[in-house]
Amino acid sequence: MTISDAAFRACQELENALLREQVTELRETIRAIRDGEVDALIVEKDGAKKVFTLQGADHVYQEVVEGMSEGALTFDNDGLILYSNQFFRDMVGLPVRDLVGTFVQDHFVSTGFFPLSVLMADARFRRTRGEILLKTASGKQMPTLISMRQLDLEGLQVFCGVVTDLTLTKEYEEARVRTIELTRSNQELGQFAYVSSHDLQEPLRKISTYAQLLESNFSGKLGAAGQKYISNIADSTHRMQLLIKALLSYSQLGEARSPDADVDLGSIVAQAVSDLEISIRDTGATFTVAELPVVMGDAVRLRQVVQHLISNAIKFRGEAPPVITITARRDYDEWIVSFQDNGIGIEPNYFDQIFKVFNRLHTRTAFDGTGMGLAICKKIIEQHRGRISVTSTPGSGSTFSFSIPA
Repeated sequence: MTISDAAFRACQELENALLREQVTELRETIRAIRDGEVDALIVEKDGAKKVFTLQGADHVYQEVVEGMSEGALTFDNDGLILYSNQFFRDMVGLPVRDLVGTFVQDHFVSTGFFPLSVLMADARFRRTRGEILLKTASGKQMPTLISMRQLDLEGLQVFCGVVTDLTLTKEYEEARVRTIELTRSNQELGQFAYVSSHDLQEPLRKISTYAQLLESNFSGKLGAAGQKYISNIADSTHRMQLLIKALLSYSQLGEARSPDADVDLGSIVAQAVSDLEISIRDTGATFTVAELPVVMGDAVRLRQVVQHLISNAIKFRGEAPPVITITARRDYDEWIVSFQDNGIGIEPNYFDQIFKVFNRLHTRTAFDGTGMGLAICKKIIEQHRGRISVTSTPGSGSTFSFSIPA
């Protein structure tokens, strides 16, 4: 080996050693960036030093970006991620060491009208935005809106992007559309029920009228069987009229109720007791009424609830005269109003069933009614942002309670 060959080889080994040292330094720098140990990078070029601040820098803009409720990231022309705030890391589900140094293209699904490459190309000239799917570490695809612009960051061309999670926005919009459709459907159903029940009243009145004419004019010619048939027609017609009226009342509850006003529940109970005077006198019913609150609501509809609950307590009585106790108690931000009776009671497995439309637990021969009363009560109380329930022991009476905001 000549001296020149030895010198060349020595120079080559020195150059390789310097390259290995630079690679080692570069790897250590990337590791420090990923671990959040670096506040800034100082790059020397053409005899001048340039400083690039990173995630740990104590800077007012850094504090703002880290406190954002949207994702923020910076990446170069190739898509290499140089920085991301905590919110974006949470969106992706990756720590900083696994996110910085990766390519932005690996975290977005470039489909639809706004692929990432198109957005990046457009962002070189102006701020641009578009909806795009973000891929999370768990494999989930999240709808997002990305807004980006290419900037000159102290001589380095980078893209700055802000990523907004559209998941809640999309879910809200879908729920809003469903609500509009459901509201329209309910309005149409309510209108149909109203028109149908109104139109059915007239033919039923005719049937009832002709049944009465037959009974009054031809009762002596029809015999016992004919009399029975006419009586059955009259009873069925009357029952159908009651059902249609109940259905009409229920459908009208879908309409907007009166604006909230002060409603004295004590006065409403007194009015209901006065209206039911004959039933109370005939059954010997007695009442104990505690002091009741003044609440906000629709007086007419709340009176329907009170009157029906009192009427039920009288109707479903046992051998002894009805004893009805009406009380109210404050439970945090609502009132609980209870109607306790000593009637026949209800089996626990029927507690939910009795609040359904046209649901009856007894035959019409045992107790009259349409099976709509408690369904109407439930709907009215729910319109007042409350709830209604029952507790009961068969043979020992029932307690119906409803809540209403205080």
